[in-house]
Order: sequence, then structure tokens, then C-alpha cells
Amino acid sequence: MRYWHSGVERLLTLGAYPDVPLKRAREKRDEARRLVADGIDPNAHRRAEETAKASTFEAVALEWFELQKKRLSAGTISILKSRFESYLFSYLGDRPIQAITAQELLRVLRRAEARG
Repeated sequence: MRYWHSGVERLLTLGAYPDVPLKRAREKRDEARRLVADGIDPNAHRRAEETAKASTFEAVALEWFELQKKRLSAGTISILKSRFESYLFSYLGDRPIQAITAQELLRVLRRAEARG
């Protein structure tokens, strides 16, 4: 889809035909047109959404585990991962890391502490 944003012509891809049916491509086009009408660049909006998905608590924690593999034993990593999965990921895993407040984290940690 070709569109103009800030006086510059831009191009937005909606997907390849067999993977994205015509009906879905039209829906994506309509969504992009609404964004353009609101003054938002659809490409920038898409990148921001992808970045937000990659910056969830769980994604950051798993990245941290990968970095700690050099410093910690496999058994320690396994124990830590299972504790994170049991106590933290179910409550905070899909939340953007920037949106989590100290009070929320403390509440989840106290809930884990109460479990023993």
C-alpha cells in the first residue's frame, strides 16, 4: 500500500497472497488508512508494536537467563527458570517491562513469599 506521511511517500507491505488472504489484506489496509488519517505512520506504529512485544517481562527475563549461562551452572539456571515460571511469569510475563511498577513487582513477590 502506498501512502504519504509528513510529505514523504511511503510503502507498507500487507503480506504475501497465499499467507494473507485478500479479506485480511483489505482489513490491514483499512487499519493503515485510519492510522494515516490520524497522523500516525503505519510503519512506525508496526515497529513500535513489535518492540513492545519483544520488551515483555518474560522476554527480558529469558534474555537475562541466556546471559547468565556463562556465569551460573545449568542446575542453578533450571531452578531459577522454574521459580520465575511459577511465581512471576503467570502474573507479569506478558506485561511490557516499562509498564511494571515497583508496587506491582513487590505484590507479586510477596505472593510468592506467602506460598513458601
